[in-house]
Amino acid sequence: MLLWAGGVLLLLLSVAVAVTIGPARISVPDVWSAVAAHLGFGSSDLSPIRDGIIWNLRMPRTLLAAVCGAGLAVCGTVMQSLLRNPLADPFVLGV
Repeated sequence: MLLWAGGVLLLLLSVAVAVTIGPARISVPDVWSAVAAHLGFGSSDLSPIRDGIIWNLRMPRTLLAAVCGAGLAVCGTVMQSLLRNPLADPFVLGV
């Protein structure tokens, strides 16, 4: 259970850091405050432009990248378990 909590915490931290990357300088606390404000856990002191950059531009792309990565991980796990080979790889097997 502790491993799952650590993984989720690491995922949230990496999403917050990924949202800060771009031409507009936005810090991780700004990201946390904007997300908390949109989820109803407080208010944000960010300008509407910075809030829009976080919530409308960067957050959807970052979350989609996380979902795609999770989907690829599930597909790899299913392939390895179906073929009963821990080294199962599409390039090795020709699948």
